[in-house]
Amino acid sequence: MYIYKIILVLALLSLLVLLPQRAIVEPIKIKTHQRVVEQTIPQMIQEIAPRFGVDPKIISIVSKCESGWKVVEHDGGHGNGITGLHKATFKLYLKKYELKHNETLNYDSSYDQLKMMSYMFSIGQARQWTAYRAYMNGGTYSFYSKLLKKHFTARCKG
Repeated sequence: MYIYKIILVLALLSLLVLLPQRAIVEPIKIKTHQRVVEQTIPQMIQEIAPRFGVDPKIISIVSKCESGWKVVEHDGGHGNGITGLHKATFKLYLKKYELKHNETLNYDSSYDQLKMMSYMFSIGQARQWTAYRAYMNGGTYSFYSKLLKKHFTARCKG
């Protein structure tokens, strides 16, 4: 009986590993007031960026270069999500965002990360993203990370 349970658990775990990751065009459910709206990442960008006076194209390019529009870990666990924004940086700018916009944001929400990214771009902080620097530099940007103590080259052609 015990061996059957182990086989069942292993089979279920295998299924989880083999399931495809969420496609970039798969809608994400967003709760707004009293209704749920489904949006893709490009739709979210088209909605959010203009509210901050930012070109949706640049937010789209940089976020896609950062993560391929997938929720992924960045920089040894210092960041997570579709924007590549480090959690500490998010928290630092969150205080300024809350004062200006009278709302809080959730770091674990792709929608809110895009809001924070758009806000930071609107206040001149786009250089926080190495993908932005790479894009503006013609496709590559080399730098030394004090945090990770090694050299990197970011690539972003758009």
